[in-house]
Amino acid sequence: MTGKSREIVDMMERRKLDVLCLQETKWKGSKARDLGAGCKLYYHGENGARNGVGVVVGGDREEKEEFWEKLDEAVELIPKEERLIVGADFNGHVGEGNSGDERVIGKNGYGARNNEGQTIVDFAHRTDMAVINTFYSKRESHKVTYTSGGRHTQIDYILCRRMHFKVGRDCKVIPGESVTKQNHVVIGKMRLMS
Repeated sequence: MTGKSREIVDMMERRKLDVLCLQETKWKGSKARDLGAGCKLYYHGENGARNGVGVVVGGDREEKEEFWEKLDEAVELIPKEERLIVGADFNGHVGEGNSGDERVIGKNGYGARNNEGQTIVDFAHRTDMAVINTFYSKRESHKVTYTSGGRHTQIDYILCRRMHFKVGRDCKVIPGESVTKQNHVVIGKMRLMS
């Protein structure tokens, strides 16, 4: 189980699972552990070398929908001519390529798009924003925002209004810097004064 948390969360999102039972967790004690993306693992084990069981409970889809509704409302309150930048860990993969979505994402994303990533793309279309990470050609280490158990993903994004996209100069991950062990720092360079 160690190092597999992100893979489990991704699989649960892909298969639309709300609950997943696990065995051979190999963790000692009875505790709960946040896996991200609204998933929480409750586990029990007597011996840290073998055995152990756990149950992963998926986050409430209504909470996610409520988050996006509130973000839409907040963006709607800001006048269109104002510069707006949104940066967050959205726990979604917009993926490589941009066929049909060229207006809001570039072709330089990372990995494959998942349902949560499609939600990000849909939000960008609704609010006429661009996911700026995806417009800059970078090597893998400058795209990956989250690393865990040998798995690399891009889940942190910076968005800006399309009409202000040209003030952007660069957007990349700084591989040697991190806020937590698994999350890497994403920077966006923009000219804020014209």
